[in-house]
Amino acid sequence: MINILAVDDEKHILRLIQNALAKEGYHVTAVSDPQELEKLKLTEYQLILLDVMMPGKDGFALCGEIRDSVDCPILFLTAKTEEVDIMKGLGVGG
Repeated sequence: MINILAVDDEKHILRLIQNALAKEGYHVTAVSDPQELEKLKLTEYQLILLDVMMPGKDGFALCGEIRDSVDCPILFLTAKTEEVDIMKGLGVGG
């Protein structure tokens, strides 16, 4: 089974992600507080989904922190469409 980690401060969005991906046979771990990631073994995930706009630590900063410890794809969940935001996401390893 493919393990996916989803990080978003909005719990209803996490439920939507979990439900949609579970129907396709994926196992999704939902985390609403980025500090909870310290308790997880990130290498167990084949995909990480990060919300960009979270209070405290945004998805870009979080990606930069975990990129060296994970080799899986990291995708950003965001409404940002500016080229500068896209380049920033790619620059931190997303």
